Amino acid sequence: MFNLEFVIPAIVLGIIGGFNFNFSEAREENFGKYLGTWAIQSAIFTLITGFWFWLFKPSIVAPYPTIFWFLVVWWLIGLIIAGVRTDEFPSVGAIIYAIFIIIFMIQACGGCAALRHGEYRGLIGGVKEGNWNEDMAPVDEAHVRVVSKEQAQYLADKVLGESMEVLGSRYKVGKVDVCNVNGEIVWAAPLEFRGFRKWTQFKTTPGYVMVSAEDNNRKPVLVDTLKLKYLPSAFWGSNLHRYVYTHGYQGYQLRETSFEVDDNYKPYFTISATKPSISFYGPVTHGVIVVDPQTGNIKWQEPGKADPWIDRIIPEEIAESYINSWGKYVKGWWNSFWGEEGVIKGTPYAYGSDVWFVPDINGNNFWYTGMTSSSSEDQALVGVVLMSTRDNNSTKFYRVSGSNEQAVFDAVTQSLGADAQKWCPTQPIPYNIYGELSFVVPVVGIGKPILQKVAIVRASNLNVALGDDKRSALRQYQRILSSNGNVIAPTHAHELRQVKGLVVRKGWEIQDDIMVFFFLLDSAPDKLFSVTSDNNAEVIIAQTGDRVSMTFLNTDEEIVPASEFDLIGINLKKSEVQTAYEFQVKESEDRTRQIEKIRADEREWENLSQSERRELIKIYREQKK
Repeated sequence: MFNLEFVIPAIVLGIIGGFNFNFSEAREENFGKYLGTWAIQSAIFTLITGFWFWLFKPSIVAPYPTIFWFLVVWWLIGLIIAGVRTDEFPSVGAIIYAIFIIIFMIQACGGCAALRHGEYRGLIGGVKEGNWNEDMAPVDEAHVRVVSKEQAQYLADKVLGESMEVLGSRYKVGKVDVCNVNGEIVWAAPLEFRGFRKWTQFKTTPGYVMVSAEDNNRKPVLVDTLKLKYLPSAFWGSNLHRYVYTHGYQGYQLRETSFEVDDNYKPYFTISATKPSISFYGPVTHGVIVVDPQTGNIKWQEPGKADPWIDRIIPEEIAESYINSWGKYVKGWWNSFWGEEGVIKGTPYAYGSDVWFVPDINGNNFWYTGMTSSSSEDQALVGVVLMSTRDNNSTKFYRVSGSNEQAVFDAVTQSLGADAQKWCPTQPIPYNIYGELSFVVPVVGIGKPILQKVAIVRASNLNVALGDDKRSALRQYQRILSSNGNVIAPTHAHELRQVKGLVVRKGWEIQDDIMVFFFLLDSAPDKLFSVTSDNNAEVIIAQTGDRVSMTFLNTDEEIVPASEFDLIGINLKKSEVQTAYEFQVKESEDRTRQIEKIRADEREWENLSQSERRELIKIYREQKK
């Protein structure tokens, strides 16, 4: 159960910690007694230290904060024992102890951010500025994540309880972790033991549960043909963390254990291994420990060189710390709380972690967080950060404006109206949808977290599209984006185009209590155009063979929404009231767009350094000459 690498630190610490502070016994005639007392104390402390290491698994890593704390305790006990045995205050020992405490405090203060803020900011590695639309390809509808963590846990528990065997009485579903398997985002969780008695009775669990994060209608998969032995819920030597700790990895800080499935659907546990780099602080990931829970085989893999199927190497908490330090110490420690010039911070999210696992369309995985200025009292974004989950060398900052995740959550809650009493939004997931920073928010039932609606929120103005599933939500979002062409800035991902042609086919359906008409034109046989009567009343009377003109949001999808519709040859006259109303709406939308642009410019200006601001002012003055 113990290996040599694990025992040696306990022995060394026991010998040093058992030091005999009774120097009166160190005289030649009593030296044997002095050594005997030292040996007895050392033996006792070694046993206690070894058991403590085995039970609580503290890291033994330079500069050895664990060693410092143990010596603080053991030497204090040694001083008390020496004083009791001699009825004298061990002054020499007390001086040695005080010097040791001072050294300990100096070492601890050596990691103070006031002294080493530059190193803390540099932990994230190089941060490049990227273009959101260029780096984040438009979303593929098939890979939009609509199953929340809450629903995945519920479905996993449910499929275990419904199994034909008596698995539910023996085992429970562990914590679900999100992972990327063969290009699909899934939730996976091991079957764990229901306490000590079940572990002693069965020793292994039969497998794991996998839930699709992209398809809420797909039944969870229960794999029950395996024998998982090394698990977080196992005991003694089979406990996953103790097994890793006692097999040569006590020299690392073991952080963030994740359950992952490789592309052959074989389960593994991955544990991030870190060491402090700034005194006792500033953890840096040195590698990931990959454990086969069936055989106990342990494999060490380094960041940037790990097997492609491993999704999480940089721990979530470290990513969050790195990003915040990078934004906080942009102009040093003093400025981080006094002037706060240029300081930005990760946007807080009240209902979960502030950084989220987000894959891109190429299968790369990132930790995502929105960034806001330190002085911002609203819920505005000044940008977002994407940090690779696999190494420290792929972090980018994107200057985008809009609303943060908490504002998105609140907007969806408000859009639910009376249904907010029985439904609630879950974690917003960011995507590039038609060139817009958008958030997909699964809405689940309260108490029974089954998907009820899918919301898509436009970050720039908090417009909310609600649908029964992701397809209907995307269609509704299309209608929002295309409802007024002058609001949409064309990008590589979407642009407004005009088409004229004869109607070949016409159909209709009800979507979210709205009648939507579909047109197939002879001039565009590869697209189906969707139009509502809100665009133009003429859509209601249009028939096969009529010539029409439409302005539409150009995407790669088979169904595209039209923002304008004209039945050529028919000119329905609008009343003066209607014309005046539409003019007011257009004016209002123009003002809204101008306000949004001004706010975006203000946020971008606020995020610039003084030198950047001076340069812009200089350019502006030169242009006015």
